[in-house]
Amino acid sequence: MSHAARLTLLVLALVVVLFFATGAYADGFSITFTGSPVPSGAYAGDSVSGTLDVVASPDGLGDGGFLASSITDGTLTFTVGGTSTPYTEDGLVPLDPSSPSPSDPSNSAFYICDTPTCYHYWGYDNLLYPGTPDLSDGLLFYLTGVTEPVELFCSSSGTCDVGVWLNGADNGNDPYDAGFEYLPVTMQEQDNSVPEPSTLLLLTSGLGLLTLAGIARRIRLPRSADLA
Repeated sequence: MSHAARLTLLVLALVVVLFFATGAYADGFSITFTGSPVPSGAYAGDSVSGTLDVVASPDGLGDGGFLASSITDGTLTFTVGGTSTPYTEDGLVPLDPSSPSPSDPSNSAFYICDTPTCYHYWGYDNLLYPGTPDLSDGLLFYLTGVTEPVELFCSSSGTCDVGVWLNGADNGNDPYDAGFEYLPVTMQEQDNSVPEPSTLLLLTSGLGLLTLAGIARRIRLPRSADLA
């Protein structure tokens, strides 16, 4: 095989490796939210701010959304009565198709039972819509040291909140269930897409093969010269 033909094959092999490498990315999103004090009610003046690093993948619905699979890092700082306390994230609440939300069956429901009749629940779908007012359609996750999960969610109008359970106190500002308080936040997100481990392995293997092919060619060249 001529030198030009071998070089062409090497270039084509590299193109194929890079093509498959760019096709397998894990989508990471850094979400930053800045709190505004609750304007009125029993928790007037309270607020929350924080960051979350979320791993997600396209939801397959053709709506530009991403389904969150995990939260890798994050801290929420609650300011209550003038005192600020940080809490680290402690894991995403997985979807539960066997427990649909009564108000929206397309969402899962996480029930909080504080009475003989369980009627308090979070409706959530762990979907993100980057670049839209409805950035988080309902992201439910735990915080270290907090018994019940909290929810980060937005409306289509762009209003976003962190919702917290009030441990049985029915004086929250949730218009549908006074057992929850909504703390308003302003959200920003940054796309931090990174190659998946399998992609890195594929890329490394391909480049290794190309390197070996180049070494083998250099070894063969002196032998060809000796035969001449």
